[in-house]
Amino acid sequence: EIADEEGIKVYQRDVPGTSFMSFRGVGMVNADIFDVYAVIFDIRNKTSLLANCRDYQLLKYKGLGNLVVYTRTQAPFIFISDRDSVLETQVKFENQKKRIVATFQKTDDSMFPPIADAVRTNAVKGGWILEAQANGSTKITYEVNADPGGLLPAWLVNMGSRKLPLNTIQRMRHQVLEKEAYARSRLLVKYLYDFTNLVPDGHHSLQRDPEDERKFQESLQDYKSEARFSVP
Repeated sequence: EIADEEGIKVYQRDVPGTSFMSFRGVGMVNADIFDVYAVIFDIRNKTSLLANCRDYQLLKYKGLGNLVVYTRTQAPFIFISDRDSVLETQVKFENQKKRIVATFQKTDDSMFPPIADAVRTNAVKGGWILEAQANGSTKITYEVNADPGGLLPAWLVNMGSRKLPLNTIQRMRHQVLEKEAYARSRLLVKYLYDFTNLVPDGHHSLQRDPEDERKFQESLQDYKSEARFSVP
């Protein structure tokens, strides 16, 4: 454990084969797992959620929870270039365990060539674990490990990365309150996923409305159309 701030604990661990540490944050969010996952699912507001995230774009919609995205991370020090990556995401609902696991890792980046003012990462891997609590809150674990590329020494990278999980979970606590900003994401998540056992009986995410279903179909098409590349 390297930090404990506002009830969020941050841990670090060695990663075999690299000098770059993996950093993991664990904390509670006073919102149910539906609200929290709707924030993670959203694309438009990712720069408000992820600490130091300067740009986040949907490149390809491959399937439910399976996306290819572009992300650019602002450097923590002014004399260092930003880093960017092409990542693939996967999501698994483990309803019986009352949790959702969402992962991301670097993938083939040929569809989005490197840009002049950012350095392409060598490796990125991480994810979220959301665990529904009996009192209606959500326990969040957020972990990330990256080899940022370039000539940066590992000690400097580790120093700049250690607060990313803490800051991201702090941001999540604020973002779950912005329900209007996530209105489209909340509608999509409601009809795309089954929240049985993750939320109490009678929760709005388990209810169906014909008018909402019509809006959902329109929103889903809009969501998919925002991808820069179509799936063959």
